[in-house]
Amino acid sequence: MGDINCEHWRHSESNTNCYSSSSAGRAGDSFIAIRILNEYIFSQKNIKRNCVLTNKDKILLQNARFYEAFENSDLNVLDVVWSHSSNVKCIHPGWHLLEGWDAVRESWQNIFHSDNTMKVSLRNVSAEVYGKLGIVTLVEEITYKTLTSIRTGAIMATNIFEFDGEEWKMIHHHGSPMIVAEEEESDDKYRYN
Repeated sequence: MGDINCEHWRHSESNTNCYSSSSAGRAGDSFIAIRILNEYIFSQKNIKRNCVLTNKDKILLQNARFYEAFENSDLNVLDVVWSHSSNVKCIHPGWHLLEGWDAVRESWQNIFHSDNTMKVSLRNVSAEVYGKLGIVTLVEEITYKTLTSIRTGAIMATNIFEFDGEEWKMIHHHGSPMIVAEEEESDDKYRYN
C-alpha cells in the first residue's frame, strides 16, 4: 500500500471493539468497511499526513474488505482478498473442511446466491502478525433475513492472512457458532444461535 495521504481523515471517536458496516449506511459505497477502519486506524495514531500502514493495519484492512464482500455478496472482492492457492482452507459453521481456492470460492458463490440477506457486525476484533502470517480473531454478529423470517447468530471466527511478497491474502477462514445462554431459560440451558 505504501504511503497514504491521510490529511482528509478526521479525528473521530471510534469503538475499538466493534465495527459494523451496516450501521454506517450504504449509499453505494462498496468500501465502507475500509473507510471506517481507516478512520479508526488514523484517529488512534492521530496521524495527519503521509502515514505508512503497519502490517497489522494492512491485515485489518484486508479483513474489513473480506467482511464487506461477505455482506454485499461480492465475489469480485473475495477474488482480490483471497489467495488462489490450492492450500487455502475454509470451514463455514456446521460445514466440513473445504480445501483449495476452487472449493472455497464455490462455497461463497453458493452462500451468495441464496435468497438470504445478511448484515454483519464485528466485535472483539484482534490481530497479530507473525512474520509472513497474520491472524485475526473476532466475533461475527450476523443477521439473516429470509423471505419468511429474521434470524441472528454469533460466530467466533479466525481469519489467517499470508504475505505473498506484495500484499496480504486470506488463506484460511474458520467460523464456529457460539453457545449463548438462553435468556428465558436458566443459566444451565444453552443453545446455538
